[in-house]
Amino acid sequence: MGNGKRPENICYSFVVIGSGGTGTYFLKEFSRYLGSGVHRDKVRNCIVIDGDTVEEKNLARQAFTEDDIGMSKSSVMADVLNSSFGTDWKAYSFYLSKAEELDQVLRSAQYSAARHVPVLIGCVDNHAARLVLEEFFNKAEDCIYFDSANEYSAGEVVLSYKLDGNVISPLRSKLFPDILRAGKGRLEMSCEELNNAAPQHIATNMRAGNILLAEVCSLLDDIPHPGLVTFDIATLSQEFVPMNLMRGKKAEAGKEAA
Repeated sequence: MGNGKRPENICYSFVVIGSGGTGTYFLKEFSRYLGSGVHRDKVRNCIVIDGDTVEEKNLARQAFTEDDIGMSKSSVMADVLNSSFGTDWKAYSFYLSKAEELDQVLRSAQYSAARHVPVLIGCVDNHAARLVLEEFFNKAEDCIYFDSANEYSAGEVVLSYKLDGNVISPLRSKLFPDILRAGKGRLEMSCEELNNAAPQHIATNMRAGNILLAEVCSLLDDIPHPGLVTFDIATLSQEFVPMNLMRGKKAEAGKEAA
């Protein structure tokens, strides 16, 4: 993938973790993309994982109705997407607490190809879940992990790639090491709290979801972009930092520290 091309005979299993906020926007538009039939031969599994249930407060800003209250978000979302776009999302209603749980989900999925690569789409609002996904990435021989995080108007999407045991583009914790001190609790303000405090946060979620979608489409087109995307809807700004520049900045930082 160093030359921007997908190795031959790879198929992907997409695992979306989180189906509210950013996850809602990504899931809908990615499903619309899959429904068009483009690159369906490269996609072997579509999985959504979320332990939340639908609450009344979710109805104003997420794709649920009153009939869904009390039901699993992931199950409701999978049913709606499959009936609307002809996709085959499989829902798992639990919170990831360890990497082995994700490994079990993928092992239970049916796929066949010369090479199989899981693609993790992180749409979570806490660092504890991110650290579980990073643990899976670190243990895997092949893994792609796109992780989004944002506050009121600004955020970033980290595009991490690993093939043949080689990390091509680093994880969030390598760029923002503060998350390693997050512990095991849900420490950040939830998306719902952010939306209530600042309605413009909806646009921030949408921007993050669109960036995730753009890189997934690029991956399937065999032109991936390992690196980091930062954005701020308050200033209408967005910047992509490619993997080679990220390495340069890390090297410069190391020299300064020495």
